[in-house]
Amino acid sequence: MIDLKSLEIWFITGSQHLYGEETLKQVAAHSQEIAAFLNSAKEISVSIVYKPTVKTPEEIAAVCKEANASQTCIGIITWMHTFSPAKMWINGLKILQKPLLHLHTQFNRDIPWNDIDMDFMNLNQSAHGDREFGFIVSRLRMERKVVVGYWKEEATLKSIDIWCRAAAGWNDWQGAKFVRFGDNMRYVAVTDGDKVEAEYTFGFSVNTHGIGDLVKVIDAIKDADVDKLVEEYEDSYTLSDALQKNGTQRASLKDAARIELGLKTFLEDGNFKGFTDTFEDLYGMKQLPGIAAQRLMEAGYGFAGEGDWKTAALVLYTSQRLSDVLIMRWSDINEGLIAVVQGKTTKKLWIPLHKQLKILLSTLEARLRERRGDAGRDLDLRYCHESILLNMWGKPWTPDGFKARHGPSSSTSPSWPNSADDNSCFTGCASRRRAGGQERQRRQTDRVCTTSLRICTTGRERSDASY
Repeated sequence: MIDLKSLEIWFITGSQHLYGEETLKQVAAHSQEIAAFLNSAKEISVSIVYKPTVKTPEEIAAVCKEANASQTCIGIITWMHTFSPAKMWINGLKILQKPLLHLHTQFNRDIPWNDIDMDFMNLNQSAHGDREFGFIVSRLRMERKVVVGYWKEEATLKSIDIWCRAAAGWNDWQGAKFVRFGDNMRYVAVTDGDKVEAEYTFGFSVNTHGIGDLVKVIDAIKDADVDKLVEEYEDSYTLSDALQKNGTQRASLKDAARIELGLKTFLEDGNFKGFTDTFEDLYGMKQLPGIAAQRLMEAGYGFAGEGDWKTAALVLYTSQRLSDVLIMRWSDINEGLIAVVQGKTTKKLWIPLHKQLKILLSTLEARLRERRGDAGRDLDLRYCHESILLNMWGKPWTPDGFKARHGPSSSTSPSWPNSADDNSCFTGCASRRRAGGQERQRRQTDRVCTTSLRICTTGRERSDASY
């Protein structure tokens, strides 16, 4: 799993030489104070790093180049304490390749009405400077996040952290590799796609290995290592009688352990961040990697069945519970946000529709309108209470049906967790799960295939300070 504190967001303040040395010293001191506060705030997941005030086009371009080249910098926050003529930013912003957040805030929370003077007004010009900066990034049609609010307020910090986590997800995709064991399910469209466009747009690559490549690694796993992992299963899960020592299906449990070890070895050796498989291409394997897939997702790998490489990649962006995702409706989308009422906490969150999520939703919307026929052309999604995620029969997913798509049909499969604390697929948190017993049995021919919605950022509560 990624240590988010090892990732850096650079805090860059804009100004100009016109103000003189004394004012620029105050600008630097105030900027350092804000950056230090953000870095130490419990609400911020990553490290915030102060960078010296930029005052010329050359300094701005240089720090943007430095950010692009840095392996630890995943984005920049800009703030205009004073007025920073925006044409100075053009060349720097043109070459910037990292995510950008524009923080619109003032150093002081309150205006000192009793002793305000020209020196104070000369220094504290964020309203003026941020308006100028906002114009140029809009003029350049740059994608960015804007957070408005006092920098010490909790709502402002939470909004900044949502963007920081999204930037961390984006960074994790850059250069990421995903492996497909075999192709997608035969004749299925939604799990196919343009892998060239995906690498160009999102930064991750998807390539196929024959199932024989994986089987070779699985078969090389030592029996002693298998026995050791089976002992871990026994300590971590409640096993059915058939899976116990001398049980009728004990060998199936050992097969599952060998597959997990083989998969993990293959992913580590190839430096892959996720994988897909398909039940139609298992030659040489004794079962689908059900418990292996779930435990590897717990360790931070992406996974999806039937060759669905898009979902395997999007698992890295996930934050919401399965039950909350499946009940999302088109009418929940409003003004670039999607509303989620979490079943466990009952909190209402407003989650931004970032570029990747918009692309996925546009595909699903096109299918919705096509399914509706003539009526679909005039459909107003604000009043469409149909579920966003549908199965291949055009029906809403049930949690059991969705889980069945990813788990094997043998009794070695653990049941799919139901909460954010337990759901390793959606949070990466460790959990204890039950294996065997009254597991839901699904024949492989009952498995279905659909595009799976994954939320791109951590959910957030909407606040006036953020909009």
